[in-house]
Order: sequence, then structure tokens, then C-alpha cells
Amino acid sequence: MKRREFIRYATGFSVGSLFGLVGCNAAGQGMSKRSRPNVVFLLADQWRAQAAGFAGNADVITPNLDRLAAAGINFTNAVSCCPVCSPYRGSLMTGQYPLTHGVFVNDVQLSNKAVSIAQAYKAAGYDTAYIGKWHLDGRGRSNFTPPERRQGFEFWRALECTHNYNNSI
Repeated sequence: MKRREFIRYATGFSVGSLFGLVGCNAAGQGMSKRSRPNVVFLLADQWRAQAAGFAGNADVITPNLDRLAAAGINFTNAVSCCPVCSPYRGSLMTGQYPLTHGVFVNDVQLSNKAVSIAQAYKAAGYDTAYIGKWHLDGRGRSNFTPPERRQGFEFWRALECTHNYNNSI
């Protein structure tokens, strides 16, 4: 399945209209909450296809990722417009290039001016959650991101950024 086909299937909207959904309701699109699939994005810095069993590496044991990949969609030809943590995350959240959304290096705050992916999915009737490393608030190694800078995510269990992997909150 191509990315554009997936987005239309998951939300009922075309890619071109996905980020302009504010004020739209899912009922008007003829899709009930039960008929829509769950949408889960797994983000990991420096995650290569060779680092997962489902991608063909017999030396890597990843049973949970293998099951998730078998039940979901794996984009095998993905390219980042800026393969740096914060700029890429900003692009994923807004659908914009780094020079447009303003996060072109790490530790720069993402503006609230664009419609975020959380706001677009919320407008389509989805519940939204963010769990893990945020790295879009521009405050370095902080443990708290104020609600107004969470880009519309409703459930929030995230840290701004940490590299203390063995003793992280």
C-alpha cells in the first residue's frame, strides 16, 4: 500500500487535505470510530531496516516488532528530507519541510502555527496520544513540555529529550 492510499484509508481524507482538517467532523466523512483502523507511528532515532527481524535480518531477534509489522503496514521506501532527530519530527508533526516549520537543527522549539498531525487526526474523530521522546520543545534536557506546546496531543507521557537511556524518567 502506498503512503497516500494509507492516509486516505486511515482518515477518509486525501494527503492534500489532511493537514487542513480543523473544524471538520468524522461523521461527515461517513466513517465511524469502529470502522477506522488504529494508527500508530513508531519513531526511533537511527533505526535502519537491517535492525529488525521482520525486515529480513535473521541475526536480530525482534518478536514484538515482527508481530506488529505482520499486522500493520511497513513503509519500505521511506526517505527523510532531513535525517536529524528534531527536524524530522517537526516534519512528521506538521507535514512541512524543516525550513518551513523552523526546526532545522536539534533543540529548537516547533511553532504552533501549522496544523499538526494530532490536530488533523482529532478533527477526523481520532483520540490522540504521544508517548516517548518529544524533542520538539527546544528546551534541551527538560522533563516537562507545557500543554500548549504539545501540538494538540491529548494523552501525554513524554520527555523533551534525554540521552540517559539506563536511568530515564
